[in-house]
Amino acid sequence: MKIPQKRNPGPRATTLSPEVGGPGLFQAVGGDWGTASGAPSLWATVTAISVETPPEVLRAARGRSVTLPCTYRTSVLERKGFIQWDKLLRSHSEKVLAWTFSTKDYVYGKLYENRVTLSGNAEESDASVTINQLTMDDNGTYECSVSLLNDLDGVSKARVRLLVLVPPSKPDCSILGDTVIGSDIQLTCQSKEGSPLPQYRWQSFNFQNQERKGPPDHFSYVALYAGIAGGVVAALIIVGVLVYCCCCREKGEDEETRPNRSIYREPPEQLRELPRGREEDDSRRQSSDYAAHV
Repeated sequence: MKIPQKRNPGPRATTLSPEVGGPGLFQAVGGDWGTASGAPSLWATVTAISVETPPEVLRAARGRSVTLPCTYRTSVLERKGFIQWDKLLRSHSEKVLAWTFSTKDYVYGKLYENRVTLSGNAEESDASVTINQLTMDDNGTYECSVSLLNDLDGVSKARVRLLVLVPPSKPDCSILGDTVIGSDIQLTCQSKEGSPLPQYRWQSFNFQNQERKGPPDHFSYVALYAGIAGGVVAALIIVGVLVYCCCCREKGEDEETRPNRSIYREPPEQLRELPRGREEDDSRRQSSDYAAHV
């Protein structure tokens, strides 16, 4: 009985088709090129979308402009969808900008209208934006998202941190509490604006205008940005107490050495003090009279 030999079907065609049930990920449906020929198998995969932003914090001065970089990668040639930027807050997010690929139209958030725009070629994988006329309210974290209708898999969002630099204003300082001996007081000092948050350093000086080394035991820290509480004022109160006590002690010693005025009586007749010149004349006159008599 003659057994028929298995024929080599030869290479099969390879086609790219969407994954069943998948919205945008394309896979290669392939096969081998034949075992007899020893040709390698061919497989092809289309990568999903990937959005990237720089990890470091971006810094820019108030009133200036800053560009928030954002790039994306996708293997989809026909791009349908939109690019969106949001500012993330604790409870919600603020819309910054939205741009559609098909119509090239912009939609702005009310706080960013007329001062934000796409700075790169959005159709060539650059979704960066530029914000003009920066304010302190622009501080925060921003999210860049690229949504493609035919590539919804992968990582389509990334975040970047913006820090707007503002010099601190002149601090407003005050004293809380009664500045009397034995009372607790607080020194408060704060600036109405400043970014990043200003930090304060307190110094204490004695009555000779010499800085004290290290905080005394009666000082305490009450806040992260407040520094030492009760510094200068507490020191001044202590110095005042010492000076006051010294003055009281000297005054007391004088009172003890002074005679008791309650038993002092003025003599009935006071001898009138003669001038020194008259005393000398009287003395010479008495001497001449004595000599003449002798």
